[in-house]
Parts: sequence; structure tokens; C-alpha cells
Amino acid sequence: MNEEGIKDNWTDDLTKVVTSWDYSNIPKNFNDQIKLAILDTLAVALAAQSLPDVQQMNFLYQGQSRGSGQLWWSQKKVSPLDAAFLNSYASHRLDFDCIMYGTYGHPTIMLLPVLSSMYSDLELNGEDLINATIIGLEFMSVIGSVFGESLRINRLHPTPILGGLASTAALGWMLNFSKKQMDSALSLTSSTVIGFKSSFGSIAKPYQVGMATRASLASAMTIFNNQEVNLQDTWLSNLKLISGNKFSNYPVKRFGDPWILNHFNFMFKYYPCCGYFHHAMNELQRVLHSSNVSFGNLYKVKLVLPRFIKDASIYERPKNFTESQFSIHFNAGLVIAFGEATLDYFTEEYVHDYHVLKAMNMIEIEYRENEDCINEENLFSGKAYLYTSSGEVFEDQLILSDYGTPTDFNRMIKKFTECANPYLTDVQISEFLELILNLEETISKDWRSFWNNMVINKKHFKKY
Repeated sequence: MNEEGIKDNWTDDLTKVVTSWDYSNIPKNFNDQIKLAILDTLAVALAAQSLPDVQQMNFLYQGQSRGSGQLWWSQKKVSPLDAAFLNSYASHRLDFDCIMYGTYGHPTIMLLPVLSSMYSDLELNGEDLINATIIGLEFMSVIGSVFGESLRINRLHPTPILGGLASTAALGWMLNFSKKQMDSALSLTSSTVIGFKSSFGSIAKPYQVGMATRASLASAMTIFNNQEVNLQDTWLSNLKLISGNKFSNYPVKRFGDPWILNHFNFMFKYYPCCGYFHHAMNELQRVLHSSNVSFGNLYKVKLVLPRFIKDASIYERPKNFTESQFSIHFNAGLVIAFGEATLDYFTEEYVHDYHVLKAMNMIEIEYRENEDCINEENLFSGKAYLYTSSGEVFEDQLILSDYGTPTDFNRMIKKFTECANPYLTDVQISEFLELILNLEETISKDWRSFWNNMVINKKHFKKY
């Protein structure tokens, strides 16, 4: 798309539509997907509570901040702004959180911390939370259709940029912003949020997401409290500047026509690593099992993969767990060495494991241009070649994309339970799941009661 393809009134139309959108026109058939995404976000935030940097951040802000903002998986409260930062940081720290195709990122790790930070003050109910999340997802997909690809090309992380604007829009909609208020809040947010691909594999990645989440809440609350910012409607020009005045070749998506959730499901992660690796890992596991080739009989594994996986694989030889999350060599090595990748293998110990290192040395990767890896079903594909010490070669196709994970409460409950054990008791787990599964019927008092009685077992924190 060239610049002429974006009408001068594009943002004017968008904010006009969002601010006038009636909650009764939000489809109810998306509720189960949203509840799964909320469950997933809170699960991965819980799993991250054992990390030293998460504990240090929580300790630092608890000592300096007071307010009504609920710190997840704690009885502690901080200011709403600090709660938004800390909860978002923890949610993204393990890179275990869900993504949504079409939004170009991880939407719920920003939307949920922003909305939940004001949950008690605004006396919201579960239906409010679901509806505002859907509005935020849709807004993020609209601006992602224009700027998402160019942000990636410019080596920026789209999540804090697009997710920050979407979070402001979602909260602004929930606060019944006028069009002028929405434009002002979005313009303020666009001047403060940023994220760089160079942060991948370090705590700077979740830190940038957390700070953008905090900024998106601050922008909305600044306008809500009748502060004049004198930015007019500058958020589109700011996005153009950040993206290098480059635009996607895809048509501009219309808000709610169709809804992004009609086209895509969330992609829920079952490994704490970059989402671009998951299909490759699952497919490699399938190929190894179907060929019945043992690790001891392998001497080389050649993978043919699209370039977008290379762009996400920052570290060929990671030195620690955080770097290993952005290494296709490490993650494929886990599958080759052990025949599968389970949550237990994603620790500092396995980054230096002899079998994993041996498997990584077997891997040869050929990268091809993304457009050359799209099959007849319009999905990304690749190839795997297994070379055995007995001279055999096994070849198979790899399917490397889909349209998201179909709604599966049982699998997500299993993931939550894995993240929660042994930090929560069975009673706590059951109580939490009951709240999520019946989210539409909850009120803010229900959540205040739950968090006020929340005590997690810190003696068994997992060491990543």
C-alpha cells in the first residue's frame, strides 16, 4: 500500500467508529476465546513469579507505590500504573503468552493488565472485561493491517507499539470517551510507546512491553481526568514516522467487518519460546516419531525453513535460558535429543545439556524467502531431512503455520495447572478456574475477594 492508499480521514473514521460502537453489537460467540486468552495470560504471569527479576521488580514497586492496582498472584496492591507495568512484565517474561495472527503481536499481555488495573476503581464486571478486550483486539488488527509488517521490517517489535494503542482504545471505549478524547489519548500513547527487535533474548523485551502498557493506561487516564495535551490528532503521523512511512500491501481492515476473531483464533503456546518456532518443533517431533529414527542413529538433520524463522532466531548458540527462547537451534535440538519438548526442558540446565548440544551440532538449516514457502493451502511450509548413520535419508514436509488454535478448554486448563503447580493448592486452582469459566457472571467484588485470599507457595519456585 502506498501513502495515497490511506485516506486523510482514515484515523478520523476509525476513532469515530470505535467511540460510537455499542456493546450490544459485540458478538457473544467470541467469549470462550477471550476467556481462554485471559486464562493463558494469568497462567504465564504466575509461572514467571519464580524469576529473580520478576521478584525484584515486584519488591521495588511495592516499596514505593501504594494504590488500588492489584498485583496478580499476590495480596499486594500498588498504583494502577505500576500494576499495569508489573503484570504485563510478568506476563511476557517467559515468552509463553498467546499471540493473535492479524494483530502482529501479543495483545492480551497489554490489554488485560490495563483493563484489570482499573477493574476495581470502575466497579467493572466480567462482561465489561470481555467486551473491552474484543474492542482492543479489533483495534490492534486494524492498525496492524497497515503498519504491522513495516514495523517488523524496520526491526521494531510491533507488540508494544500496536498493543499500546489498542490498550488505550479499549480503555477509552470502556470509559465512554468522545471522539476528541480518544484521538487525544491515542496521540499521547503514540508519543511514548516503542519496542526494538534488538531486545529479543533479554529482559528488555518484556520491560519495553510493560512500560508501553503503563504508558497506554497513563494516556487514557490523563485524558479521562480532563487534562489538555494539545496534541490534536497526531497518532497516525507518529505511526507513519515510526514505520518509516512504509505501509502494508494488504488492504486496510475495517473495524468489525469482519471481526478478527471470525478469521483467526489465538495461538496458545505450549513451550516458553518464540511463537515462530512452535510449528517447526511440533512438525519435527512428528517426523521423528513417524520415521522411528532414534537419536543415537542420527548424524545430521537438515531443515528447510522460511526466512521469518531466521529473523526470530537471534542466537545460534544461546548462553542462557533467556537467549534460548530465541534460538531455533536450541528448540529443535530439544526435540531431536528427547523426542519432544516439554515444559520441564526449558531451564538453564538444559541450555548446557550434553545431549542438547550434541543435537544442535547435527542441525543444518537452509532458509528460503517467505513467499517461496507458501503451499497450495496458503500456509507456510518447509522440509525436514533426517540422515542416519546407517545411510538412510528420511524426508518429510513441515507445515509451519495455521489460523490459530481452536478453542480447547481442557488443554488450556492443563497448561494452567502445569504453571500453577506446586504454587497453588487444588482448592485455589479450582476456585480460579471457576471464576474464569463463569467470567461473564462475575463482578469486581468477586475478584477482590479472590486476590485478597491469594497466597502462593514460594518454596517450590521453579528455577529457569
